[in-house]
Amino acid sequence: MIKLDSGEDTIHNNKSRKYLLPCVKEYGKGFSDRLSNVFKVAIGIGDIVVRNRGLRHEKHLFILVDSTIAPDHFEEFHQYIKYHKAYQDDYVFGDIRTSPLHMFIIKFPEKYYDAFETFKIGDYSKMYSKEDIDKFFNNQPQYRRVLIRDRKYKIKFIEEVNREFGTQLKPEDDVKEYDFPPTRESEVFNTHIKETD
Repeated sequence: MIKLDSGEDTIHNNKSRKYLLPCVKEYGKGFSDRLSNVFKVAIGIGDIVVRNRGLRHEKHLFILVDSTIAPDHFEEFHQYIKYHKAYQDDYVFGDIRTSPLHMFIIKFPEKYYDAFETFKIGDYSKMYSKEDIDKFFNNQPQYRRVLIRDRKYKIKFIEEVNREFGTQLKPEDDVKEYDFPPTRESEVFNTHIKETD
């Protein structure tokens, strides 16, 4: 389950946030600016609660927002997104009477459906073209390095793998991708709930 550690004001920095969220810039500056103004607690690619209601959103982003941080921006985004072509649904996340968290489900840009599927298997370097990487990841050099398989970044990733798993990989060893693959637990909300389907 996407863990919301130590309160709602903590940002959950998972793979969906790193490699999928920047792609919504495809919807234009108006969309991007309004989305930038809300406090995004976590990004995911599904929610078991929604699936258990019989709804399937297979190529969507689930954007969890704290409505109490910058409430005016939250309201503006809430009103704006309902009429946008990307909008699929929204709901209060958690206890409907007390939760400040609000979930927005938006359609991933259709042009990048292949990137979405490639993301799920962790083939980050095959997600986007060079032009798309330049367009979406301009201001995120650390994610860009993974997407382009930057050789200098490989050393850093191998060190991380060795620390994590106690391995003895060397910089000359072959490594397919320069980040760990996404897991269901880190990219889908409410995985602690049994799926009824």
